[in-house]
Amino acid sequence: MLKRYKHLYFDLDLTLWDFDSNSASTLLQIIDEFALKDKINDQAKFIDHFKLYNDRVWDLYRSKKINKHDLRYERFRLLFDEFGITDKNLIEQVQDFYVMRAPTKHLLVKGAREVLEYLYPKYSLYIITNGFQEIQSAKALNSDIAKYFKKIFTSDKVGFAKPDRRIFEYSVKSVNALKKECLFIGDDPVNDVEGPKKYGMDQVFFNPSGKTIEIKPTYEIKDLRELMSFL
Repeated sequence: MLKRYKHLYFDLDLTLWDFDSNSASTLLQIIDEFALKDKINDQAKFIDHFKLYNDRVWDLYRSKKINKHDLRYERFRLLFDEFGITDKNLIEQVQDFYVMRAPTKHLLVKGAREVLEYLYPKYSLYIITNGFQEIQSAKALNSDIAKYFKKIFTSDKVGFAKPDRRIFEYSVKSVNALKKECLFIGDDPVNDVEGPKKYGMDQVFFNPSGKTIEIKPTYEIKDLRELMSFL
């Protein structure tokens, strides 16, 4: 029998907000804005490797091995080094541009708005996301989805990052919810399945690419709109 939920918690990047498309758009703007076409002659590599280095420095940040500024700077230092660009002032300008522009992008994952419109009248909706409060809030506002959520919980504000069970515990207790009435929806096997599972919260693994994972989620979907079939 399907459990009855009252509170739905969503991941933001790659679950609702289309991080890959929005980031790629911003990176292409950077090439134009800073006249880098001659030096960055492989745009696909530039975009793909940014994601690689971004993931790497976020792992370091979550492990408290680097700070916020170093996270933002280092991902572009590593990326630009591949293209023979070592100008520190330029790298600082580029990272400032990215941080300012990327959150203004508004592309959503397919079906996200339709699903939120459907769920909003029926449940209390929240976001739990690894990231900085001002950036993640701006993404939700500029993509016009902030209106669906009662609160956005960020690792920056809470002090713990997914998959740490404490970010889930804080987010549930702070709204006086019972975890048995809560469901988490996200795309990352570790952060969004293993994390809430260890806390004791049910999970929906959003898996559009059909990847195989070792841990078994409560539910698994390939399209966000599948949520409407059981919620």
